[in-house]
Amino acid sequence: MDIRFVEGAFLAGGPATAWFRARYPLVADEDNSPLTAVLIAIDSASGISAELDPREWLFINPDLDVHLTRYPTDEWVCVDARTHIEPSRVGMAGATIRDRAGTIGRSSQSLLIAPR
Repeated sequence: MDIRFVEGAFLAGGPATAWFRARYPLVADEDNSPLTAVLIAIDSASGISAELDPREWLFINPDLDVHLTRYPTDEWVCVDARTHIEPSRVGMAGATIRDRAGTIGRSSQSLLIAPR
């Protein structure tokens, strides 16, 4: 992935906003569609906005919901992500999804959190 952070950084902890572009096709010998680009990028929402150090904690998303209001325009996808973790070690990551023309949708991920 090509990743360009606008806010936050890997291992910085907390909210983050980054632009993503897949370097390789998801399926060999097929170009990624703009929709495929969104689905590849949005899986990183919990990773870029982690509230815990990923070197010490696992945060597995057993589900990922994506809701779009329109079809994306190209291969660059902006993910504006926030993670919230409860003391019970259950959390949720949510993100606003954008393309170069503006907001196109939202995502949510439940997070199961455990020490490494």
